[in-house]
Amino acid sequence: MCTPRVRETTVLASVRRDIAGAWPFPIVKPVKAAQGGRMPARSLSRLVAALLLAVPVTVTDLDTAAAHAGAAPPTPKNFERLRACESGGDYRATKGGRYFGAYQFSVPTWRSLGHGGLPHQADPHTQDEAARRLQARDGWSPWPACARQLGLS
Repeated sequence: MCTPRVRETTVLASVRRDIAGAWPFPIVKPVKAAQGGRMPARSLSRLVAALLLAVPVTVTDLDTAAAHAGAAPPTPKNFERLRACESGGDYRATKGGRYFGAYQFSVPTWRSLGHGGLPHQADPHTQDEAARRLQARDGWSPWPACARQLGLS
């Protein structure tokens, strides 16, 4: 088996070459196309690079979909149970200065949902809406202990 030679480059330069359409391994022979024509080596390398760059995104999306497939539905009753588990249903709750509100949001998570201030300072409707949006985006995974305890995930 022939091992391809790799030119000495940094990882960043290698990634730049892949994105630009060049393949870091030399291709010796062109490959025959399906209709009997010849596919240029450069086209083949671009095709392979594009496929390799696309695969991790697809796998991640499939993993996320599979993780949500067996999850409990986001019903009002399930959010009520989640609130009770996370904070005892207290919309003003704080835990150790890191998690806030009825759903125990972290500040970065709260900001990622487009809100300012601190979660426990927001009204109940805003916290409930933020929890629904977060659940739609990430499933029950933002609340791992309670989701497991309540059988949501």
